Amino acid sequence: MTLLSGDAIPKAEVGMSAYWLERLLYYHPSLLLYVRDLLDAVTAYIPRVIVDAILESPVMGPFGLSLEGTLMFADIDGFTPLAERFSQMASQEGAEELTELVNRFLDILMGIALKYGGDLQKFGGDAGMFLFQGPEHALRAVAASLEVQQAMKSQMREVETRFGRFPLRVAIGLGCGRLVGLSFGDQEGRELAPVGPPLLSMGKAQMAAPPEEILLDALTLEACGPSLYCEPVGEGLYQVVGLRDFPSAHGAFSLIQVPQLEDQERLTWILSRLDALTPYLAPGLLERLVAAPSLDRLRLWSDHRQVTIMMLSVAGLTDLMPYWGDDTRLQQAIEGPDAAFKQMRDTVHRYDGIVNMIGVSPKGPYLMVLFGAPRSHEDDPLRAVLAALEL
Repeated sequence: MTLLSGDAIPKAEVGMSAYWLERLLYYHPSLLLYVRDLLDAVTAYIPRVIVDAILESPVMGPFGLSLEGTLMFADIDGFTPLAERFSQMASQEGAEELTELVNRFLDILMGIALKYGGDLQKFGGDAGMFLFQGPEHALRAVAASLEVQQAMKSQMREVETRFGRFPLRVAIGLGCGRLVGLSFGDQEGRELAPVGPPLLSMGKAQMAAPPEEILLDALTLEACGPSLYCEPVGEGLYQVVGLRDFPSAHGAFSLIQVPQLEDQERLTWILSRLDALTPYLAPGLLERLVAAPSLDRLRLWSDHRQVTIMMLSVAGLTDLMPYWGDDTRLQQAIEGPDAAFKQMRDTVHRYDGIVNMIGVSPKGPYLMVLFGAPRSHEDDPLRAVLAALEL
């Protein structure tokens, strides 16, 4: 076979990338639809505040977002003893049964919160945190909380398991105001960490809330106005009794709108957004989505294994609220925290651990680190101790 020479093959310096993209789409015409579906699936697992920012400009480095709204934190009371019973079973069946219960809770929490415009910021198995923004954000957060409580009472107040019946009841806390969303990391892994006064008031309210009740702070009460019935419980907190009028459901977020471009430009647009978004996914999730991108429902997968968990408190962060609304100064202020996060993550990686997530608590952000998942070693506990000593 004789190879063509000269101008028969486009020169590297003259549109080579565009040429090969065109040939790729020629030989694989369904590729554009596939990456479009993958983008929809990926964005379903990432907070919408991040998705919207990345779609507008696919930033690869750290950035900060000036946000305002109401935070809702819902935590299952009674989940820990249930999980401890299942953890004693050295079988995959126990993990699958527990995961199914978590998925039932997730279906209730996500379905109702999304209906009222809630944006999932963090999910930890037995707890979830949502951000409500826009008109009537506080009222919509209260309405969602009331519906979640009603649904949990009717569907999961007591759950039947192989170990008998267990009560599962939710305590919900709400906090309102301005906050900053910090996006840390790089292509090795990215995380969102909301910080600010609403986080503290939300955490205080949730920790004080009895099972099956909703507590909120004074700012949330003020934002709701006369539509809210509540009772003071002390320490600046109020227990929700009911709403005079329920706000209109905000509706779930719409699917991603891809610009109407030529096929090659559309493919480039989608791939650049996927590159910036996929580092936010939990370890191992991208591989599952690549194999079968689907928006059927958000589900958790089960895997029974021994792991060592390390919690790292991220104390002493610079107060970023003075930079709220000033994008330039906010960007400069987050460079230090971003460098610290990468240093901690790289140390964990040297011992073959993973940063499972950045969580948030009333005392500030923390890192949850796993040793033993997705890869396990006989000396995972020792690896965790050595990493902690180095940190």
